[in-house]
Amino acid sequence: MALEKRVPSRLSTMVAFLKDRLDLFSPAARVPFYSDIAVEASCSGCGACAVLCPTGALAEKRTERRVDLEWTPSQCSQCHLCEEVCPERAIRLCPGLEVLKVVEERTFIIRSFGRDICPDCQHEFLFLEGETGCPHCRKQKEVVEDYSRAIYGEL
Repeated sequence: MALEKRVPSRLSTMVAFLKDRLDLFSPAARVPFYSDIAVEASCSGCGACAVLCPTGALAEKRTERRVDLEWTPSQCSQCHLCEEVCPERAIRLCPGLEVLKVVEERTFIIRSFGRDICPDCQHEFLFLEGETGCPHCRKQKEVVEDYSRAIYGEL
């Protein structure tokens, strides 16, 4: 059963209100009851935040070669589930969002990963630009090297 994600009507109403009254705000004005998001470099791309986001403000878009974490600020209900579920503690909601970001209802890519399948172990893995190799195989190699050192000493 797929989880239905709906934007609360109060958020849709607020976006409509701000659109009608946009001339009252300066371009740098911030709306205090909307939040901006900050994603730190420790984000592993696990997607738990996107799965649990009840409104779909955070979504994971997968293609054959990429995984993008997308953010639609006008849909965020500030439930903070994304912060709570993140195993890396890489997501933080920051109070206040620029009026134009709310009104435009744009979706922003806040984190991107390459996507590949290891030819040796057949595990799918995500990587950032500049990274190479399957982390699963790399971990296996480290474990084998540690056991070898424990048994035979330094080689």
